[in-house]
Amino acid sequence: MARTRFATSVGDPPFRWVYLTLIVDNPAAPDPRQSGFSLVVEELDRNGIVQPKVDYFEWRWEDILRYPEDFVPADAVWRDAETGETVDIYALPSPL
Repeated sequence: MARTRFATSVGDPPFRWVYLTLIVDNPAAPDPRQSGFSLVVEELDRNGIVQPKVDYFEWRWEDILRYPEDFVPADAVWRDAETGETVDIYALPSPL
């Protein structure tokens, strides 16, 4: 089961989107390695088509947080994908 937790974009209009997703294979499993985090980056190509750029997976929240600043400015506004509420991804405890 995958659920996008947070998203941001770059540009106006946007040309790059970054998504942080919680991946849970079995929430009741005792092995935490069955859950982790994904960071996906998509960009518009020259023809205006959204293309995947990168997709990283890490077991730990603090590890996946190494990647966002490679693709968006440090002061990018991140939003909760369900509520639209602004969040500071770097100040959040691990969702697992």
